[in-house]
Amino acid sequence: MLLLKPAEAKARFDELLDAAAHGEEVTIVMDDGRQVKLVAEGQPVPQRYPGTGKGIFVMADDFDEPMEDIEKIIYESDP
Repeated sequence: MLLLKPAEAKARFDELLDAAAHGEEVTIVMDDGRQVKLVAEGQPVPQRYPGTGKGIFVMADDFDEPMEDIEKIIYESDP
């Protein structure tokens, strides 16, 4: 975390923006004690491409088969 006075922050503004964009928290402390924090809003979500998870996720052969125990609970239970 960087703590700076306004004059120093003004002189190093480009550097502080870069630091905040990379996840560092920058705090500017006013003479009267008030503080302003410069933090990144959020990281951009990377583009997703079909097939990038191939081989990572494995689905069981009987994935879409009826589950008898669940059917009993749903259809044979008393309200």
